[in-house]
Amino acid sequence: MRKFIHAFLILVIIIGVLNLCDLYSGYKLSLGVDRVFTTEENTIEATHKQEAKNEENLNNYLYRHMDERDKKTYNTIYNAVLGFKTPVFIGYFEDVQDAFDIFKIVMSEHPELFWCTGQCSFGAGGFLNIDYAYSKSEAMEKKKLIEEKTDEFIAGLDGDEYTKALACYEYVILNTCYDMENLDRILEVPEDSSIEGVFLKNTAVCAGYAKAYQYLLQKAGLTAMYVVGVGSNSSGSENHAWIIQQIDGKYYYSDPTWDDTKNDKLVCHSYFCITAGEITVNHEIDELYPLLTANSLEANYFVRENRYFDEYSVSDVRKVIADSLEQNQDFVEFRYKTQDEYEKAKERLFQEGEIYIAFKPTDFLKYSVNTEKITLIKDDVHRVIMLIYNKDNN
Repeated sequence: MRKFIHAFLILVIIIGVLNLCDLYSGYKLSLGVDRVFTTEENTIEATHKQEAKNEENLNNYLYRHMDERDKKTYNTIYNAVLGFKTPVFIGYFEDVQDAFDIFKIVMSEHPELFWCTGQCSFGAGGFLNIDYAYSKSEAMEKKKLIEEKTDEFIAGLDGDEYTKALACYEYVILNTCYDMENLDRILEVPEDSSIEGVFLKNTAVCAGYAKAYQYLLQKAGLTAMYVVGVGSNSSGSENHAWIIQQIDGKYYYSDPTWDDTKNDKLVCHSYFCITAGEITVNHEIDELYPLLTANSLEANYFVRENRYFDEYSVSDVRKVIADSLEQNQDFVEFRYKTQDEYEKAKERLFQEGEIYIAFKPTDFLKYSVNTEKITLIKDDVHRVIMLIYNKDNN
């Protein structure tokens, strides 16, 4: 009887996974990754026992770094979810957390499996019980709608990898509203944490934003890894999800959720293609995922769009405003390399009044702007200034 009770208590362990960017515990899989932390300012690097190159494909990255047994379990779970099967036999684990971690990785690397809620339980006899949000017929209908919508978007993409990645990033943000209403009952609204929320409902939480961006990048022929951890800001810390992506062979971190301004016509770019040192200022990645070296700013929005300044100059601000107005945009963003120049820009523009000089119409700046109705958004973490305005055509 005691043996039965003991076995029962072990086998009924239930865990909810991959919902609202769960903070996962334990790193026990044989992924072959060493995390190396340096003392340099805002610098965290990761190295790999296999000496993985920076150009290594991010799709199925975690799978490739597993040992053979974990790969077999991964494939069993993946095929089960693909076929709407439950329960599925995965064998016995000395620590059931290892089984749950593999399940989490499968769901992280396959955003297309949106019909799985991301929850599972370990049952008797080495069987994994998987929870599904829909029947197979319901899911296939939704899958068809998602593919039709995203295929049309992808077909319209053109340009280099940076241009495609930026278009995917802006598409997710411009077509999604953060679902604050259901935030406290996210387990009851699993679509908010999946690509379904973004592409069919236009509402999601961070997991949905990140998976939708990952999904579009992969459909566009780029590679990306979905990761989770904790995000921190002035309001506190919360479980969060974001992306590691690859452009022209180099890794970058991106967070579409935190670049959503709640304005359906406006996208910030503070968290698009930033370095590991920058993301770790307020994002702490869970130990289940590797913290990959990402030191390049070549694909950073501000660098590529010539809005990254070494020093403050009102003429530089006038130039980016003019470019923005010529493109019929009602906002402009620019970033400074150092904190000192960023602080100088804020002081000169908004305390000493040079903002009026920046917007003064001339032959160079052909549009007038009501400077009394300019909205300022500041990102002190990344030294970004955003100005929102309305132009009057002359």
